[in-house]
Amino acid sequence: MASPTDTGIMRSTRDIHPEHYSIRISRFSLLAERQEKYESYPFEAGGYKWRLLLYPKGNSKCFDSKGYISLYLAIQDTDSFPKQWEVYVDFKVLVFDHIHNNYSVFQDLGVKRFHELKTVFGFNKLLSLEAFNDVRNGYLDDDSCIFGAEVFVIKQPTVYEVWEKFLFFELDHTYTKASGKQAEHGIIL
Repeated sequence: MASPTDTGIMRSTRDIHPEHYSIRISRFSLLAERQEKYESYPFEAGGYKWRLLLYPKGNSKCFDSKGYISLYLAIQDTDSFPKQWEVYVDFKVLVFDHIHNNYSVFQDLGVKRFHELKTVFGFNKLLSLEAFNDVRNGYLDDDSCIFGAEVFVIKQPTVYEVWEKFLFFELDHTYTKASGKQAEHGIIL
């Protein structure tokens, strides 16, 4: 069952592996000690290339993420995109729980609009380091962990469907000379 956390993230659990990408990090403590940020290899989903950006001790550019793991999704290869490009995405990040053999799923509600000025979205405070490092929670197993991502691109419609019923109000009646039939003119509400 999904539930909102105090950081505004929807959190749930599931047994199914991430559909689009997963990464196993061995020696997580060494990564956290030596690197502020880790960038995954690029992966493809929805016709675009993406990377996960992991800050094992929190993103230092965000004042409130110290003591947390920060994890973000970044769109790649945008130089080849047309001007004023937009990509609408619904995405989830996942962390494997080695004890329960399932995934914790984290999702921010709402579709994200990636564009020229905003190429990264994610979670400043995905998990507290205290909870992540606590072996009873199962995220770390022999200093290794697994993160994953699912990225669903929502195509912008070119034609919009209208769900409402169209109501026509009669304004006048005219006859066309060619057919001699009555034609109605109306307004769509």
